Amino acid sequence: MAFDPHTLLSQLGGNKFIAMVWACNLAAGEKEITFSIWRWATNGINRIVIEYDEKNDLYTMKWYKLRGTDLKLIDSKESIYADYLQKTFTAMTGLNTSL
Repeated sequence: MAFDPHTLLSQLGGNKFIAMVWACNLAAGEKEITFSIWRWATNGINRIVIEYDEKNDLYTMKWYKLRGTDLKLIDSKESIYADYLQKTFTAMTGLNTSL
């Protein structure tokens, strides 16, 4: 299955996800999406990268703290199934992805 950033965003909750976590600066690469969150998250996390592993149909999530030009990796989780993306995001950031 080829990577589609729209599918990944819908698996996260689509426009409701964007509104709930105040996601902005969304960018899509060949196999990943990157975005910032403006709401206060656990551990000061404000930048997220979600990479797609096409071979295994799984995702890797990476959480960063960006201050000025200093980018610090806070944590990462590998081998996440699509139906666990929202739960994993909430567990790491403390932000709900839907009402």
